[in-house]
Amino acid sequence: MSLQAELNRKMNPANSGKQKVNERGKTRILHTVLPYALVLPLLLLIFVTIVYPMFQTLLQSVSKLNRIGRTQSVGYWGNYKSVVHLDGLGMVLGQTALWVAVTVGVAFVLAYLLALQLNTKMRFHGFAYAMVVLPWAAPLSIAVLCWMWIFHGELGPLNEILKYFHIIGENHQWLGTARSAMITVLAVGVWSNISFIVVTLLAGLQTISPEIYEAASLDGAGAVKTFFKFTWPLMRSVNQLVIVLSVLWSFNAFPIIWILTKGGPASHTETLVTLIYKLSFVKIDFGQAAALSSFTFLIMVVFTVIYFMIGREGKQA
Repeated sequence: MSLQAELNRKMNPANSGKQKVNERGKTRILHTVLPYALVLPLLLLIFVTIVYPMFQTLLQSVSKLNRIGRTQSVGYWGNYKSVVHLDGLGMVLGQTALWVAVTVGVAFVLAYLLALQLNTKMRFHGFAYAMVVLPWAAPLSIAVLCWMWIFHGELGPLNEILKYFHIIGENHQWLGTARSAMITVLAVGVWSNISFIVVTLLAGLQTISPEIYEAASLDGAGAVKTFFKFTWPLMRSVNQLVIVLSVLWSFNAFPIIWILTKGGPASHTETLVTLIYKLSFVKIDFGQAAALSSFTFLIMVVFTVIYFMIGREGKQA
């Protein structure tokens, strides 16, 4: 502060007080506005990439659209009526439920076993962890193409290995028959889910104090009793998050089924997501696709709400 300013402050204490008040006001305004200014770009991105497309989908679901997707009239409920009467919709719903239940349920159990093992002081821990995380790091489309080559009926190594050990006598078309195609896509779906679940569960397991397990060991509790009495209750919130996210991602999984089978053979691996794609870009019926997308979104919202309500009641109990 200059000498002149110091003299002015001493000669005019009222002005100095006003200056301090103004500075405090500016600081308060800055602290109030700055957080919103920092969050604003993210909110705009969410609006552009999520909120606006959702609104457009809902609007298109109740609109009559032409072949290029332009709205001709609003308030048209024929899209929902035609979706309800789609051939094979019941089968698609059942296959979607099977897809989600198996890819999440089996992956969750296997991932828990892997996470519990990785949480111990095992040999080659770093290598094992890298092998678990590697599928998650690899681009899913490329990984699925590798699986497609493995299951190829004529060129795939799986048939050669099975024939070498005399498990099968001739090449099997893994993606060509209804039953084996569904088993194949389910196996790849389970594989794709394991990495994320393991990493998340392992992060939760590492927050549990080792003293709890030491006390349980001193009390004579075995591994199974320790898991259900201590580990599972302490991991409740992590389990809840993992299951909800895994269900939502599996429900919306598109690359695995589309690359491997495109919903075939004869729609026996079709799910809601692949059906929506076909309605949009094969049948070119954007109204039906929007209606089915809205129906799918409703299913996911209902599941999430019910699951969290059940989880909350479990915590209170």
